[in-house]
Amino acid sequence: MIGASAALMQGLLAVMMAGMNAILGLAQVDPALLIGSFDIYYKIQQIALFSAFGLSNTIISILSFNYGMKDRKRIDECIKFGIVDTIIVSLMITLLFELLAHPLSQLFGLSGSTQEMIDICSTALHIASLGFVFMGISIAIQGVLQSIGYAIRPLIIALLRLVIFVFPIAYFFTLTENVTTLVWWTFPISELLTVIVSFIILKKSYNERISPIKNESITNNLVIAISREHGTNGKEIARQVAKELNIEFYDKERIKEFALKHGFVSNKESEDYIYSQFLSLDINKNSIILLSNVIKEIAKKGNCVIVGRAADYIL
Repeated sequence: MIGASAALMQGLLAVMMAGMNAILGLAQVDPALLIGSFDIYYKIQQIALFSAFGLSNTIISILSFNYGMKDRKRIDECIKFGIVDTIIVSLMITLLFELLAHPLSQLFGLSGSTQEMIDICSTALHIASLGFVFMGISIAIQGVLQSIGYAIRPLIIALLRLVIFVFPIAYFFTLTENVTTLVWWTFPISELLTVIVSFIILKKSYNERISPIKNESITNNLVIAISREHGTNGKEIARQVAKELNIEFYDKERIKEFALKHGFVSNKESEDYIYSQFLSLDINKNSIILLSNVIKEIAKKGNCVIVGRAADYIL
């Protein structure tokens, strides 16, 4: 669902290009000037667009992982820093375009571009680049929404910024006398309106899918599980590692003591029963489940070294 939505979002870029060319062709000036200037501008603004999509893809990779882990703290940090970093990068690109608008217009201009077309494109870049920050935020929010499993809402944001707001605003400006200057305000206005709607959608989506996640503390204990075979002296190595690190050491006997102390097995049972039902070397389903639960509880309690008992598999 998200893949299909993302494919449609990419396709909307072509729709926007075709629609703007048609609308600019209606203006009461030489259409070749406006359309040619827009084509040059569009090539240049792709630098900002692809930077925003690069950051958005990074957000998707990291946020979707932590959303799957239900790690509320990292989810919130990813959203915050993802949007903040996007704003920083977008501001840097805006500053670059404001300073180098004319040289960039000449550099990206077609071989047949006139000086008048280059000048109009330079004006377009000065005005339209004011909306790059809003564009970056909207695209970042699209990434956030995709990360938490929404397919339609990111598509709505794309429709707003590329079609629904752009076309009527651009058409309105083509009716004005100073169309070669005013029409470029279409983009910052559209991006501003889109980012307002995007934040509303983000807030609603956050409340629906992220707020219910409990902000549980994630254990950061150091747990070293050492597996070994007969003759490797693994138990003594594990004991020495625990001593060097000044942390708890657990072998079969210490695990049994922990299980008795914390009520996993009853100290009223005989030694033979405990071994058969808890530390059995045979394939015993109940023994495996009980041992697994004890090992996990030991890992939660604090830093430790666990030798054997399949702790490396269990953890």
